[in-house]
Amino acid sequence: MELELAYPEQRLEWYWTDNELEIIVNHPELSTKELRELFMPHRTEGAIRNKRHQLGRFFKGTIGTCKRCEERPIWTESAKAKAMGYCKGCYLDEMERRTAEDIRSARFRKREWEARKTEKKLNELQKAKRVHSAAEKAPRKQRA
Repeated sequence: MELELAYPEQRLEWYWTDNELEIIVNHPELSTKELRELFMPHRTEGAIRNKRHQLGRFFKGTIGTCKRCEERPIWTESAKAKAMGYCKGCYLDEMERRTAEDIRSARFRKREWEARKTEKKLNELQKAKRVHSAAEKAPRKQRA
């Protein structure tokens, strides 16, 4: 018994063949429009662009090991970890370190800001004091 499609006019074009995937991976220099014109006229540019995005334009084929510990595989579920080349543990350690560093630098910036603010207030007080003392020393005009 042969399997029949519910809609025989539909073709199974939404499945990507190994040959098509190989073409996408092996030609990162071509645009989606060029790929469509040269190799896959039955595919839309959007479909090619989406598949290229899924595979990665410069697909390496294998997942490497972590840059830091060189033991565990790169955490591909996280875009940032993948871009940094870190495994899950090393990525989380790095993010904790960066967060602590951000908190430290924020404290430092706040201390600097408060110091500038108090210095500004002191300058204003000194200026007001000078103006006040100069007004006292100046002779008063007599009314006519």
